[in-house]
Amino acid sequence: MSLSFKTAVGNVVEGALTYPFVKLAQLKFTLQATKDCPDLAAAQEQAVTELFELIKKHDMAPFYEAICASGLWPKPLDATLLAQLKESNTAALARFDAELETAKESAGPSEVQAANQKIAEYKAFIGAPDAAAALETVLESTVGAGPRLDNVLLLARFAFSLADNALIGKYIDRAKKLIDAGGDWDRRNRLKVYEGTYLMSIRDFTRASELFLSALPTFTSTELLQYDTFISYSILMCLFTLDREMLKSKILDSPEVLEVAIKVAPFLNLAESFYNCEYRAFFTHLAEVEALLKKDLFLFPHYKYYVREMRIRAYAQYLEPYKSVKLQSMADTFGVSPTFIDEELSRFISAGRIHCAIDAVSATIATRRPDNRNSHYRSIVQEGDLLLNRIQKLARVTDL
Repeated sequence: MSLSFKTAVGNVVEGALTYPFVKLAQLKFTLQATKDCPDLAAAQEQAVTELFELIKKHDMAPFYEAICASGLWPKPLDATLLAQLKESNTAALARFDAELETAKESAGPSEVQAANQKIAEYKAFIGAPDAAAALETVLESTVGAGPRLDNVLLLARFAFSLADNALIGKYIDRAKKLIDAGGDWDRRNRLKVYEGTYLMSIRDFTRASELFLSALPTFTSTELLQYDTFISYSILMCLFTLDREMLKSKILDSPEVLEVAIKVAPFLNLAESFYNCEYRAFFTHLAEVEALLKKDLFLFPHYKYYVREMRIRAYAQYLEPYKSVKLQSMADTFGVSPTFIDEELSRFISAGRIHCAIDAVSATIATRRPDNRNSHYRSIVQEGDLLLNRIQKLARVTDL
């Protein structure tokens, strides 16, 4: 039987708040990543060890059977272990069913609800195929804004374990409606972390950074993310979106960040080197962080985009105070070759991301300040054309 239920049979919330849904998803992702990249054999071995411990600890027979069938599990299925896990699951569910029947016969609605909650949570914990349906059924009969919100957040964590962004977004929206209808301070702050993590996973880094910053001083969502993981994500999102002054005050001087500085060193080093304009070190730390992002469940789909955009930010920050600078000088500052800088800048210049020009004859980079007035003018003209087109379409409709 699951450890959560062994130690907290009478306390449904404790089991829900300590079960490692996101860790399971991260370990599964690591197995997938290492399968595609054989060079990460050590990471695969570690993930298998941790996942196997969780499977045995929580008696996860359905999950174990499914991951073996998926082809991600590098070892053959242990039939003896699977039989033991299934036997434990059957015994636990039988006991919970007996509690439910007793509650229906001799107790009130709250006891019946609690019994149904145990069954639904247990199914989620072991990875039963009908877990989502069971949790939804329990949610429908849950009374009170607080308990309903707890169950929606539980469903969101279950969706995180499936790495299903559409489902996560659905439950986040439901939770926000419940919060708007009346939610306490703690649940409101926990939801910020949930929503920020979801937004980060769909590449809305700006809104994610706002939510992470808001939750930074009062983080309590340890059921979703470990504290140092949350701080790492906060640094990455804020480094991507904040200007240097805000980055210094909100991140680099933040007591919450400094408290775990050693644990988040790669990310903090990246932010500090960017703020201090130490571009050679910045490139080194960016390569280290890129390697970590490749292994991250939420940021793997975006690591190329993130690294590219941070290089653009660094180039733009370096060029900003200059009217012109030698190509060799910029290459030396970043610790790369002039050829690399030439090719890199040429690509970003042609895409309109960096405002400068390269003089190949003199090997000089001349900066060009963006013409904001003309840019605003073009924007107004385009919006005006769209408005006129809509008015014309409306006029044709009304004439009919």
